[in-house]
Amino acid sequence: MILCHGIPSSAPDPQDRGYTPLIESLVEAGFHCTFFNFRGCGESCGNIDMDGWYEDLCSVMEKIYGIPGIDPFSVHILGFSAGGAIATKMAALDERIRSVMLMATPADFSIILPPDPDFLRQYFLEIGLIKDNSFPPDIRTWYDTFLDLDTPRWVPFLSPRKICVVHGEEDTLVPVEHARRIFSAALNPKKIIILKDAPHQLRKDHRVVPLIKEWLMEVSD
Repeated sequence: MILCHGIPSSAPDPQDRGYTPLIESLVEAGFHCTFFNFRGCGESCGNIDMDGWYEDLCSVMEKIYGIPGIDPFSVHILGFSAGGAIATKMAALDERIRSVMLMATPADFSIILPPDPDFLRQYFLEIGLIKDNSFPPDIRTWYDTFLDLDTPRWVPFLSPRKICVVHGEEDTLVPVEHARRIFSAALNPKKIIILKDAPHQLRKDHRVVPLIKEWLMEVSD
């Protein structure tokens, strides 16, 4: 399983172990997991850019496919928020990916992002996702890489592989209607799970790890 994280909402918190507890639980259950930081995030260099994030995932996939003993058709992707949008596009174009599980993933970014690209750039600069003061060279083109992420456009191409859409009922950042739009666009086999009272950061919800384990057992059969 490859885990794709979402866009950080703040500077790193040393007290927050992030996705590590989730990954540890899955490894303890016998699953092989790969986790990495997209460019601009965590310990990765570079600046946040959605076209760059897609390239990052492509590089990780090719690295995994090159590991001796790994069946290239046994790779599953777990995507959180924007990472789920990137994962859906990747899976639509790479038939080796066996299944996709989306957590709090936006259908699109048009109503989520601030309308001013300069404001978004300044925010990312303040929390460390943009490290280079000269980035991006063209702010409108950079901003459009977010707007171009259209999950319902790509999700039909996953069929006949399985997809599971999970969303929090009380998600105030990405409203639950996004999950319903993605699910409606997907073809069978598909399932949707709406978690009662859950917010956007599903990695912190105690119900999520059991759901992921159950899903991986189902798609690994």
